[in-house]
Amino acid sequence: MAYAILRAAKLKSMGNIGGSIAHTFRSRDTPNADPERTPQNEHIGPATPEAVKAGIAARLPEKRRSDAVLCIEYFIGASPEAFKDVTLAAKMGNTGGKYFDDALAWLRQRHGAENVISAHIHRDETTPHMVVYVVPRDGEKLNAKKWLGGKEALSKMQTDFAEKVGKKFGLQRGIEGSKATHKTIKEFYGELGQAAQAEVPAITPEDLTPRRMEAQDWSERLGLFRREEDPGMVAARVTSKVGQAVRPALTKLREVQARERQQAGAVARLSKALSELREKFAPFLELTADQFAQLAATARRMVDENRKLAQAQAQAQAQTQAQTQSRGITFSKPRGPRR
Repeated sequence: MAYAILRAAKLKSMGNIGGSIAHTFRSRDTPNADPERTPQNEHIGPATPEAVKAGIAARLPEKRRSDAVLCIEYFIGASPEAFKDVTLAAKMGNTGGKYFDDALAWLRQRHGAENVISAHIHRDETTPHMVVYVVPRDGEKLNAKKWLGGKEALSKMQTDFAEKVGKKFGLQRGIEGSKATHKTIKEFYGELGQAAQAEVPAITPEDLTPRRMEAQDWSERLGLFRREEDPGMVAARVTSKVGQAVRPALTKLREVQARERQQAGAVARLSKALSELREKFAPFLELTADQFAQLAATARRMVDENRKLAQAQAQAQAQTQAQTQSRGITFSKPRGPRR
């Protein structure tokens, strides 16, 4: 099952905006991007970091709150299964071109084309996706809350995007109300960055020079003979030195990978549960609103009738017991067999 992915990040300062743009244009180190495929990336609108930043600044009102959201960074993509499925990939335009075109049109209608500054399609990472910079201008003021204010607004945004954009390409909305969490790109790179910043010791000419080995007998102690490391010993010593330095970083990377696999497993289980529920309730999903209302009314009527029947049975039983007692008939618990 393939899902439409839509996320939004609030950028509250020009510094935040500059950092995001640097990542978008690969002007800073991006560990998970393939430099050989970076030329395949596509820029719609301003095509340089400076031009994008200037475009955003030009749309900002002169008077604004100090804590106002200056820009919304939208991330639009699809789950990896979408690009692996031949049929879905063809619908989307293989690397997502058609899907991203419709997503950009949806954003322009949502915010106004004049506030959608630029869009950038990344094809140099594992899964193609698009980043769009939008100034949340509402008339003469900034008002990001209008679009991103609270869980209900965000949920409606996800539903609207899935219905108007994702559905056409065979992409479904994520599970509504799910408590699954998403690690932000910033958090992910932060963890990788901490690992990558582990200092790898420099390999010096001295490290590669065979060292004198410890003397083992009197002739070596007197200096008559001298034993040195062979090439294999030198390689083992240097490898050990590097290994001790990078081992903590490798451990951290493995932890990150394990957590990502765990999250992927949780999504797979939720997807399976949703499929089972849809299959179980398939007859009801085909009902119209009127038919569903009639079904609900029938169910309520049956509940009322069952309750009334239970009450009538209880009253009849009580009357029978009362009549029996008035005639002097009592029932005692039968005794067990004599021993």
